Amino acid sequence: MAAVMNETAPVQESLEKVFAERARKLAVSTTDEKQRESVANVALFRVGAEAFGVDALSVRDIAPLPPVTALPCLPSLLTGIIQLRGELMSVIDAAVLLELDEAPSARYCIVLESRRGAVGLAVSAIDGFREIFADELIDGLGKGHRPVMATTRDLVSMLDVEQVFAHDKLIVNTR
Repeated sequence: MAAVMNETAPVQESLEKVFAERARKLAVSTTDEKQRESVANVALFRVGAEAFGVDALSVRDIAPLPPVTALPCLPSLLTGIIQLRGELMSVIDAAVLLELDEAPSARYCIVLESRRGAVGLAVSAIDGFREIFADELIDGLGKGHRPVMATTRDLVSMLDVEQVFAHDKLIVNTR
């Protein structure tokens, strides 16, 4: 029995050294990670083949799109109203908002919230959440095309929620 214990002792010491070295390497962050500046955590979604993101702090809810009730005299940007979790809210057609040529069928609703209220954004798909870093943003790409405020290297267009709510086509003529 003592002979078996003596044979396993070097193996155990070797394993402990390997594990200690791995732990030391994993505990050290690289200099690149230290220098990266986080811009925002975003909810990722698609409208047709196009990828978009919106600040997760502006997202109140994400759900399958309930039936939309069309109302007369609404601008083309608004598809109608929905009832989601007991609340009535307007729904914006993301394809119209973003001036996309194709009008894919919307299957999900992202409830955006700002100081102006809440509105549903009808989108094709939900792709999850991710952190966006400053070094991922491409200068000039997307700026000036309201409500896109920036675009990442992998072509995710970031929406400015305040610009969505400020869109001039959201004003309904009351006459």
